[in-house]
Amino acid sequence: MVIRTTLSGLIAAALLAFAGTASAYHDDEHRPTYQTGYTLNQGEWQIGLLSTDVAVHDRLTLGIDHLYYALPIFNAHAAINLFRDGDWGLVLSGSIYYFNVDLFWWASPEATRGWLVAWPIELRGSIPLSEHFTLHPVAALSMSSGKVEETGDAYGGAAAANNFQIGLTTEWRITRVVALNLRFRFAPWVDVSAAGGGTVQLDPATTIEVAASGELDTAEAEYAFSVLLAAHFSWSWFNLRIGGGWGNMNLPGLNFLFVQRGPLVELGLAARF
Repeated sequence: MVIRTTLSGLIAAALLAFAGTASAYHDDEHRPTYQTGYTLNQGEWQIGLLSTDVAVHDRLTLGIDHLYYALPIFNAHAAINLFRDGDWGLVLSGSIYYFNVDLFWWASPEATRGWLVAWPIELRGSIPLSEHFTLHPVAALSMSSGKVEETGDAYGGAAAANNFQIGLTTEWRITRVVALNLRFRFAPWVDVSAAGGGTVQLDPATTIEVAASGELDTAEAEYAFSVLLAAHFSWSWFNLRIGGGWGNMNLPGLNFLFVQRGPLVELGLAARF
């Protein structure tokens, strides 16, 4: 993991050394892409703490969440610009994540084997209210399924976790360097189910056949929400987004929800060139 993370940092540093264009200011040509209905302009790169993206076309951006590769969770995502007219925009994005339990660095491959696949999709829009105020609505559907086997007791099972979220970000562009974002997300539907079975050998003379299925109680997560206030600073090619709020944590990219509510911190660093 250290080698993988170090290599990612060296590549990012090398790319930043060649960055000379101002592509991050809050202006009509370089609008923010995080939770908005905008994409990068053709030929632009954006490298952040979590992901690396490149616009192969004005209407198509491809990327990976490089931070997850350190776990390793193999992934890729794409964003398609369905509509763009001035500050009006509509983007459809989709991702695929594959996690192999055998490769999980703190799990024992001898005891546990399995996999997890997640495929979240998002529809994001941008609606200008004035020169300085823009609304960014979002609808997100996250689907996942997996299978885990405990080889020691010959026990295995399958699980699925799905949720649907809606959200709204209010953007106030104060200057071409500073913007304020008030972000709200709400999950009206959460579903987690599991089934499993197998054989457990208690002792040489006792063997138990096990079978189970059911749905997790998602009463708290079903109405998960978050409210965040963040400041977004943009200097030339550098972006800094920092803020805080309250609610259920939403795992970036994967859109996995945490049941327990608490304080939230939003931190984003990215270079765009």
